[in-house]
Amino acid sequence: MKTKLLPFMKALMVTMALIGLGSDMAVAGAFDALLGSWNYQGAAHIRATDGGSKFKEILGSEETAPVRDLIIAKLAGAPDQLLHGLGVGALDTRVKLLSPLVSDLIEYASYGEIHGTAGSAINLSLAVKLPEDRQAAWNINLRRCAASLGWEVNPPLSEGMTSTWDATSHDSGFLIRYTQEEDWLLISVGADALTQVLKWAQALSEGDSFVPSQDKDNWWSLHAEIGAILGLKGHGSESGLESITLESYGDGDFIRTGGQLKLSKPMEDAISEWMIPTNRIQEPVVSFTAHRQLQPLLTQLPGVRNLFPLGVPDQMLTWSRPSKVQNARSDQDSAPLFLSYASWPVSDRTKSVKPMQEGLASALGTNLLQSGRLSLVDNDSLNAFTLKITPAFIQPFVQGFEYAGESYHMAGFTFMMMNRTNPPPPSLFAQ
Repeated sequence: MKTKLLPFMKALMVTMALIGLGSDMAVAGAFDALLGSWNYQGAAHIRATDGGSKFKEILGSEETAPVRDLIIAKLAGAPDQLLHGLGVGALDTRVKLLSPLVSDLIEYASYGEIHGTAGSAINLSLAVKLPEDRQAAWNINLRRCAASLGWEVNPPLSEGMTSTWDATSHDSGFLIRYTQEEDWLLISVGADALTQVLKWAQALSEGDSFVPSQDKDNWWSLHAEIGAILGLKGHGSESGLESITLESYGDGDFIRTGGQLKLSKPMEDAISEWMIPTNRIQEPVVSFTAHRQLQPLLTQLPGVRNLFPLGVPDQMLTWSRPSKVQNARSDQDSAPLFLSYASWPVSDRTKSVKPMQEGLASALGTNLLQSGRLSLVDNDSLNAFTLKITPAFIQPFVQGFEYAGESYHMAGFTFMMMNRTNPPPPSLFAQ
């Protein structure tokens, strides 16, 4: 299947989210393992390769530039948010120091690993392959940023440029190690900031590569060690899901994404019959995916049992309609509608969406729901609830319904206007 995905920023956000789990992970015992990694070829390389022409066209358009700048600024403020809490705005000085570095992370190749270290702390190791004219900016800006956070930088920038330096936080005990090997900048942050940097530096000095090999056509890949993450949080892996790997590359006009799930034991042979509410899926359909035997996998994800208190789905359909529609009055495209949906069967005793609404409310927390930015609004007559976001142009919803004597739940970003006269071709479901 061909799908349009967000660029490397989505991958970077996933990585930052994993780092943010550190505050919740400090309850387990001693632990040392790889939790996840990414391998990114860089926008400069992607532009020079074939495939993904529509994706590249969108990224290169003038309309995308403000969105890109906003994402860069948000990511540049992420360290402040992680260190000082989500309620504290990032200092403007540090955002200005880090913004050009985030731009470089988009433009150039990088490889990173997240480790759970002894004492259940989180350690991030990053390698960025930069041209010579950008290396000095990283050296200077990172030192200034660390100093502005109150970290002790050794040697300080006042003593001149050095290719290797450290910065220590006396509050957290965390360390930053920065070193340069050839055209690679190696940076590690955490309680154990030396191990990975030293290994990578040694590999480079011996003429070897520390970056795991991947298909040369891949633009980026993400890897998560689910078993290690759950172990760090003190949970076991009931279904034996060990790891997930996602890889993307350009394919014609679009981006093709593949994935691999590694299991420690075989899945059950019994497969449930497909249950498809065909009256909810309307043409035109630009993507369609059907999943079965999901329950053993979904139950491994933190919070899923709370979101589905009466039973985690075992099969699910996901589909999307065109993100823009034609305005009949002006013959121009209107604003994107984000018409992406998911549906899954439920038993008669779980057809009400109330338990799911209560589970979501518990996950979001009272403070967030009383902040005025989010609210859960139920509609008993429609067996539905909506997550109202202020300000926003999407209104995620979940609705229960019946079709052909069976009960289903359906979720999406925008309520669907039903058009029962325009079903997709039977060949779609026959696949």
